[in-house]
Amino acid sequence: MKNEFKHNILKVMGIFQITLPIFAITWFILFGIDPLLLLGGIALGYIFFILTMIGYHRILAHKIVQTPEWFKVLYSFIGCLSFSSPPISWASTHILHHMFSDTEKDPHSPIYLGPVKSSLFYFQTPFGEIMKKLEVKEKKRFLIAIRHLLKDQTLIFFEKNYLVLTFMYVVLLAIVSPELVIYGYCIPVIYSHLGALLVVTNHNGVFGGVNGSDRHRAFNKFLLWPMVYGEHNHSDHHDNPGRADGLNNLLRKVFGKDKWQLTKRL
Repeated sequence: MKNEFKHNILKVMGIFQITLPIFAITWFILFGIDPLLLLGGIALGYIFFILTMIGYHRILAHKIVQTPEWFKVLYSFIGCLSFSSPPISWASTHILHHMFSDTEKDPHSPIYLGPVKSSLFYFQTPFGEIMKKLEVKEKKRFLIAIRHLLKDQTLIFFEKNYLVLTFMYVVLLAIVSPELVIYGYCIPVIYSHLGALLVVTNHNGVFGGVNGSDRHRAFNKFLLWPMVYGEHNHSDHHDNPGRADGLNNLLRKVFGKDKWQLTKRL
């Protein structure tokens, strides 16, 4: 019941997020566009997207490196804002995605859900439904894979308070200036969702690409590199999430060598 309620709240947030472009367009029609603020909003959206993918994706889901506590707080907060999804839920869902990629047990496969629903966290297959499909051995394997998430108090805080934090951020922007809600929240979140949608296209033939494996339907798509830095070589990523690509190498250089045990394929 608790998980179902949480998923329904996420759906409400999802519907709200989908209306953000309408808010932005309405604002632009009524008050015009400030080119500098728009450029700043897009740049902030790029930062939102990259930090979330680094934190939620590379660090929490795939354990590329361990980072200082301040950086965990930073990417967890940005992740809550950009995707409106809490860190433990996002990373756990993504781990399931790698364990059962593009099957009926995959909670966000575009093959089964379509590109839009699979890219929006709140419209993906409910966690409880996926767990019912798993066999006993699969559940044990999954619980082992996420145990580092469940015992982290910082992540638990953001998991419980992500809605409050997002609301406080929007209210603060509105107090400073109403237009900052558009350029400091709506535009960045729109870009983040666009980035997520582009990453999802890596699981089908949209925009071309190369698939070098028969174990999954992910593609490498160099054309997406400028917009989703580090997430364009998706076929290689599914073959080995810990591979030495540009983003992983950068993280290891900044934060040091791996302290977590990497598995080749979750």
